[in-house]
Amino acid sequence: MKHVSILFLLAALAACTASINESVYVKDGKTQKGDINTINGSIFIGNGSTVKGDCRAVNGVIEVGDNSTVDGLTTVNGTINVGKNSIVRDDVTTVNGAITIGNGSKVAGEVSTINGNIDLTGSVVDENVETINGDIDLSKGTVVGGNIVIRETDSNQGKRRIDIYLRDSSLVKGDIIVKDKYVTVKVHLLDESKIEGDVIDAEVVYE
Repeated sequence: MKHVSILFLLAALAACTASINESVYVKDGKTQKGDINTINGSIFIGNGSTVKGDCRAVNGVIEVGDNSTVDGLTTVNGTINVGKNSIVRDDVTTVNGAITIGNGSKVAGEVSTINGNIDLTGSVVDENVETINGDIDLSKGTVVGGNIVIRETDSNQGKRRIDIYLRDSSLVKGDIIVKDKYVTVKVHLLDESKIEGDVIDAEVVYE
């Protein structure tokens, strides 16, 4: 998981499309060359649009429409929503915020949160799906090419529970790995969904 600092994003503002206290919009069918960075503003990518660069937001959401192509997506405090039949060519990462990937979309990198749920519907993630605090839901034949990893936190947050759902013939090609001893993880396996690898330090519930 890539840990994102505000200082990094501030430094990046000088070299790309940048906004402070305002949102950035890429209209339907348009192509944006270069990175997009915002502080206290959101990023909205329209339908059928292309961003040839990364999108990063501090205190803002990122929304990608249907049939669009972007590079990496990162937020510090904000959700990330990717619509249907879109392509993300790198990682999708949040620090505090949920991630939703829509039907028919593909992420060529990993999907990861520190604090936030992950919802993958009929989508493909080529690499790992990772979180520290957040439930994970795979539905409508979602395929994860790597592992699902519950990472260890640096702070003592006490005992907590995380639920992982595999529905509608979804598939994890790798392992499900729990690295934090303070987390109780239940893996709910439904509707002929499969895990090809091992389940390490989690309970599997067949439903």
